[in-house]
Amino acid sequence: MVIVDHKNCTGCGCCAEICPKQCITMAYDEDGFLMPQIDGSACVQCGRCQKACPALHPVERTPILSVFKAYSKRIESERNQKSTSGAVFAALAESVLARGGVVAGAAFCEDFRNVRHILCTCDEELDQCRGSKYIQSRTDGIYRGVKSMLEAGKPVLFSGTPCQIAAVRSYLGAKKYDQFYTVDFICHGVASTTYYQQFLDTVCGTSAIRSVAFRNKTDTYIRSHLTIRTQDGMVKDEYFNDEPYFGKAFANNLISRMSCAGCPYASASRTADITLADNFRWADEYEKQYGSSLVCINTKKGELLFDTAGEELVFAALDAETVIRNMQHLNSPPIPHKNRKRLFQALRSSGLSDARAYITDYQMKKTDVIRTLVRRHNPFK
Repeated sequence: MVIVDHKNCTGCGCCAEICPKQCITMAYDEDGFLMPQIDGSACVQCGRCQKACPALHPVERTPILSVFKAYSKRIESERNQKSTSGAVFAALAESVLARGGVVAGAAFCEDFRNVRHILCTCDEELDQCRGSKYIQSRTDGIYRGVKSMLEAGKPVLFSGTPCQIAAVRSYLGAKKYDQFYTVDFICHGVASTTYYQQFLDTVCGTSAIRSVAFRNKTDTYIRSHLTIRTQDGMVKDEYFNDEPYFGKAFANNLISRMSCAGCPYASASRTADITLADNFRWADEYEKQYGSSLVCINTKKGELLFDTAGEELVFAALDAETVIRNMQHLNSPPIPHKNRKRLFQALRSSGLSDARAYITDYQMKKTDVIRTLVRRHNPFK
């Protein structure tokens, strides 16, 4: 049984969570992307996986109501400097925790070679969810955990990619939970876990990794660095867009999931209550130094959540139409690099050293944009 075509599967894991026989597991394919694996001997052909799949049955989306730029009043603190942009997610999350709630977010695994979603009930756990993670997080058990907390009457904030928001909403079904809040972000795509792990092996060798920060404000927010530290004192620290193995490959759409190229969520119609993004274009000099976020309010519930956290934020309204017009992935998905297929062929056959030869800057042509817009309007074909 095939749930959805390989090129359209987002790896969200909703099918594995909803399967009543637990015969679906999420495993990495040959290129390092999560895909459902079905135990045919246990499958009873109930069809619940296909009925719940957001790639087959898109969830309802809402247009952006208003847009702000914002940052934490304590943005200069050591804790908030660990956040990628303006620490707005942390402020929203802290407001939910203060009400005895739970926050679901993406955290590195202990060895930093993978990312998983966790449920946070305190600030120390929440700190693990600060900062961008550019590989896809595993969601094993997380949707069940969210539902359990909601059924217990707790406020829950779920943060993830737009397709993960669609997945958790699909998993919860038609029942409305007044205390369920969702935050997504303007997404550039998710990178191959296999590529990322080979990157770590190349730059760190056998040294145990102490920390990874894809967007470290070691210089300034506007020039965030990819920073890796190992237990034996080695430090790799380079401006993200110039980092020759991972940064350039990710920025030039060489290592993202194929479904990202036809993403139906790369749109001004959003799956979440609030959408966050980097604010480079409308940042003042202070914000360029310490960090700033774009905050798109998409629902009345999102508006209430933002108001709750507002005392902890410095914010100003922006013109929504101007922001939408100038944010690429509110208008079209990321266009795959012309060398993407060859890079993964080289990665499979001989590893990162040969795959790196295909990493080049990619200047989009007009025909690329047209093809992408066609994919966007026909995302399931």
